[in-house]
Amino acid sequence: TTLLKDRPECGNTQESMLLAQLHYLLYPQTPQPIYYVETYLKRIFETGLDYCNTCSCALAAAQSEVQIVCSGCRTICYCSREHQRLTWMKDAVQGMRIGHKILCPLMKIYRNWRNAADNNEEKAARLREKLEEACLHFLSHGLRLKDKRFQE
Repeated sequence: TTLLKDRPECGNTQESMLLAQLHYLLYPQTPQPIYYVETYLKRIFETGLDYCNTCSCALAAAQSEVQIVCSGCRTICYCSREHQRLTWMKDAVQGMRIGHKILCPLMKIYRNWRNAADNNEEKAARLREKLEEACLHFLSHGLRLKDKRFQE
């Protein structure tokens, strides 16, 4: 467990989310769960508009190609309405079986924080606190891990 607890980076988006869940269950008072969720969000934010969130196919930047952008978070794209519907509830989002419905509010807060970080320090600080609260709420209520934590 020491190796997982002190590990600075993770290999991919699925691993980030798995480590966030593990740390939330085992070490709920540490900042690691928030760090791993944030790592996941950062990777999705950086590539979300370039690839379909369902099938991971590259989306062309040409205007002739239809891209469907999530109207809630404006961070995720899809290549078709069918793929958007597939990942909304609880079907696989990149192999994790977490629907975009749960992730969307978290991604929206993350996007707002990233945009504010460049312009307004006071607003960015408020959004950072909101992001940390949203990460913990996502883990506890969105993934229903609150009642599964190990009690000391």
